[in-house]
Amino acid sequence: GSLKINARTLFNSRPTAPNEQAICKQASLSAHDVKLLSAFVDGFAPALSLPPSHVVMLFDTGRKSIYHKPRQGWACFKRDDLANRTLAQLARARGYQVIDLRPVFSHYYTRTRRQVDYLPEDGHWNPIGHELAAREVAKIIHGDDRIAHRSTQTQRQGG
Repeated sequence: GSLKINARTLFNSRPTAPNEQAICKQASLSAHDVKLLSAFVDGFAPALSLPPSHVVMLFDTGRKSIYHKPRQGWACFKRDDLANRTLAQLARARGYQVIDLRPVFSHYYTRTRRQVDYLPEDGHWNPIGHELAAREVAKIIHGDDRIAHRSTQTQRQGG
């Protein structure tokens, strides 16, 4: 599960920023990793009996970095981060519909200061996170940017 609770989160009600002083060991992907990701992308749409253009892939983000901005120029990418970026690039290059939720969630949080999940206890999206993601998918399905505008109005009204 994704339930993350420990003594600090249980007894400390305010979230703490990630430790930026930790030593960053940059991750990398091997040629074999990239080959596996490529094989997945090549086989995914055919396994669904759909053309890639009819498959929408959503890519989540490390939301802690949205809520607690790291120092300027400080970035430490984990292997999973690199794999997700590579998977998104490969999928986009092969015609899949790809949605990067980082700018969506980041824009919402910057505007409202409301989280899109249950962190620090649980990393699952809350109803706001689900709605924002669903509206991005709807924009692709319907080809209608007005859907995003309606979402903004709904959020301002507290819905």
